[in-house]
Order: sequence, then structure tokens, then C-alpha cells
Amino acid sequence: MVGRLAAGEVAGMPWLGTLSETLAAPALDDRFAAALDLTPDAPEFRLAVRLRAVTAGRFELPGAQVEDMYRPAMFARQNGGRVAVLPVD
Repeated sequence: MVGRLAAGEVAGMPWLGTLSETLAAPALDDRFAAALDLTPDAPEFRLAVRLRAVTAGRFELPGAQVEDMYRPAMFARQNGGRVAVLPVD
């Protein structure tokens, strides 16, 4: 399950920094998507998601993909990752 974290500072997670406000972030069960407007005054953004696992195991996390819907030549991709969820002893 994927849960979007609200814009601003996240209590108890200072390493995230200040998260950006999104124009839209649809509620999807298997992925995170968001729409933002970047401007000369705000050329950067920071987003975070919270993942919840209900089963122990090793999971692959897809890399992030960013694209400009009006300029398709402007895009970026990030490497994927892995996470291990350990069983409770």
C-alpha cells in the first residue's frame, strides 16, 4: 500500500525536509503519481511516500520517473531499489 505524505514538515521524520505541495495526487494502490507546476521561483520539488507491507519478504522498488507533459523531451529516470521486510520475532 502506498500513502502520500502531506506537504510541509513531517513530524518525526526530519530527514525528509520540507515536502512540496502537489496540484494533484490520485489515490492509487500500487503506485504514486503526482502533478506539480515548476516555476522560476520554485524550480525544485520534494515528495515522499510511505509504503506499508503486510507480508515479510524482499521487494523491488521501481525507480522514479519524472516527465514534462508539454515538453516530452524533458524527462528523468532514477534507478530502482530493494527493500527487505523482516518477520516479527
